[in-house]
Amino acid sequence: MSDPTLPKELLPDDVPMQDDGYYAGEKERHRSRETGTVVVLIDAQADRRWNPRPGGRWITLCREHGRLTRWPSLGIARSWYAYPSIWCGACDQRLARREGSVPG
Repeated sequence: MSDPTLPKELLPDDVPMQDDGYYAGEKERHRSRETGTVVVLIDAQADRRWNPRPGGRWITLCREHGRLTRWPSLGIARSWYAYPSIWCGACDQRLARREGSVPG
């Protein structure tokens, strides 16, 4: 179940993309086994367009739903990176539908 206490944001309009299709500051990317969505780990200090905010320098981003959460350390971000249902409300709903706990 998604954690309502985590500060969640939507992807900014001015997305910090590089010419090669990766996000500025992108450190890792993979498809989540939990939800099947592509998740990205980003260092927000790599580009000012990430607008560093309280919550932390490290960002986990659900590429499919455009939801991101900031974390105070790389270690914490990595520990939650593989579980987008915790920090992306849309992934939480998808997982609940798949498991049959929410009507489709």
